[in-house]
Amino acid sequence: MSYKEIMDEIINNLTGDKQKDLAYLEQQCEKYKDSEYGLEIVRACGREIANLLEDDEMDEIINVFKNRELDIHSVLEEVRFNQYKKNYDKALELIEQVVQKVETLYNDGLYKEDKVSKFFCFDEVMEEILYKFHKKPKKEVRGCDIPYAKIYMQYGSLLIDKERWEEAQEVLLKALEWNPCSSHIIFELSETYKHFGQLEKFYETVIDTFKYCFTETDLARCYRYLGWYFVEKELYDE
Repeated sequence: MSYKEIMDEIINNLTGDKQKDLAYLEQQCEKYKDSEYGLEIVRACGREIANLLEDDEMDEIINVFKNRELDIHSVLEEVRFNQYKKNYDKALELIEQVVQKVETLYNDGLYKEDKVSKFFCFDEVMEEILYKFHKKPKKEVRGCDIPYAKIYMQYGSLLIDKERWEEAQEVLLKALEWNPCSSHIIFELSETYKHFGQLEKFYETVIDTFKYCFTETDLARCYRYLGWYFVEKELYDE
């Protein structure tokens, strides 16, 4: 059976009795967890379970995620402060603790891409709209509560400050996987292309970034980067 057929069968077997349906959905999670579509089915059943919970029960779950997110954001604020003060070693120590924590959650299966869904950390709705318009994804686009893109962006920025350019490029590419429409991540990544003299890669990246820019500031920076490239190539008329 396909994923859709299995989920249709599960949904059709729901009775409308909350306690029976909760027990049934938990049974289906256990039944299919090791199957071909195990991860996808468990996640879909989890969404159905969430729909059955009362508001106060859902609030408890939401607060767990909010507290975790707030905790991460508070550490990121401290990282940014130390980076501003040029306390790079302290900032790196803090951000690497966060990276280790969120990567452990990811490796445990949280927000991993499956055969049905792919998870992103878009900063605003327009980024998601642009992604869907330009990339035409076949999988369902889902958000996540952990700001992976911001975490890797901050980490990459610090690595640039420490002149650890290869590591910075690798980390910023990870950030871009989580938010492929973030001009801020792309601009930071472009700095590594400049450093390594990868001018054509730099040019291609800047040109591609135009389609994701929707603020005056980002457009201006795109044109400034393009101007820098033409100067480096001695294409002064351009």
